[in-house]
Amino acid sequence: MNALVGGRIANLTRVQLEGMIGERRPVIVDIGAGDGKFVYRLAADQPDAFCIGIDANQDNLLKQSKRVRRKPTRGGKDNILYLVSRVQEITDELQSIADEVFVNLPWGELLHGIVVPKPELLSSIRRICMPGAPLRLSLYHQTAGAPTPLVLADLPELTPAYLDSVVMPGLEQSGFQVTDVCRVGSEEIRQIGTTWARKLAQNQLAEAVQVEATATRPLQRQTGDTPPSPSGKNLAGTHSASYTFKCSGHPNIRGTHHKTVEFTRDNEITGRATCVLGVAADFSLADLQNIVGNVTVEIAVGDSSETFHATVNPAYGDSERMIFRKSRLPTEQTFAVDLDKPASQFTRSFIRSLSDPDASIMVTVKQK
Repeated sequence: MNALVGGRIANLTRVQLEGMIGERRPVIVDIGAGDGKFVYRLAADQPDAFCIGIDANQDNLLKQSKRVRRKPTRGGKDNILYLVSRVQEITDELQSIADEVFVNLPWGELLHGIVVPKPELLSSIRRICMPGAPLRLSLYHQTAGAPTPLVLADLPELTPAYLDSVVMPGLEQSGFQVTDVCRVGSEEIRQIGTTWARKLAQNQLAEAVQVEATATRPLQRQTGDTPPSPSGKNLAGTHSASYTFKCSGHPNIRGTHHKTVEFTRDNEITGRATCVLGVAADFSLADLQNIVGNVTVEIAVGDSSETFHATVNPAYGDSERMIFRKSRLPTEQTFAVDLDKPASQFTRSFIRSLSDPDASIMVTVKQK
């Protein structure tokens, strides 16, 4: 991904981005960030958050990208990143990075791709969202009697009927659930707080449509599904919120990894597999794909059990490994991210139970 750092473009990897974010939450993304001032104010108001501004025009972001590199006493911020990209060219390295997404009064192809829905563009917006992430969208609406900007001249009018029949279905088909739609005037437009909003609000006849939506279902996976295993159980049919599978203990289960938990179909592991808590797992990729959003995972062996929590990664598609990570690295092997309890935090007595080669381990994944 192309990061604008101190006025210069630098290639940034997902691992590097994860390092910048660290433990900061929420991660807030502004798409079509314009001059970047909105993101800067978000970062200033929420110092525990990490804020990302994305815009196709590098020149728009140049001034703010230099500002954030200053000393803190001169306005510098270490919880902001500016990326240069067209929306439909957002890379997979931003998969599921955002806890909240803003699209404030878009213009140009971003506006066109929402008002006349383009699946590629809308899917790119959905791709960066964690399941459950809110999308806050504001669309400028031309009113009768106001001069028509050239960019709006070839766009349909945002009438209630057009919104209901075209715009909202476009969002929903791309993985969003629309929860609220309202029409606001120039004063509310000004309160959006962007430079562009203040300019548009100078027209007293200006109106905008504000849409609240939530990222719901994961994007369609491209990898092949595997058939359900004979022993994995989907406890309530094909749309279950709970799934249980079985795995076995192994003498090399050590549970010392500080960042992950893993279950594997392999029957054998070495002592280097410090995150593995179960082998010979009989989970079904097809059934796991019905589990989305935040989950609670219970591991039970004998009379003992321990639990942890995480958030399902929509990019998961591995039929052999099931990895839970503290980070948000969205690899195909990563079933869930934002893990709150890595292997090293399980009690040692419980880990000893899992290391018994005769242990029968039951793992239940429950969607919240």
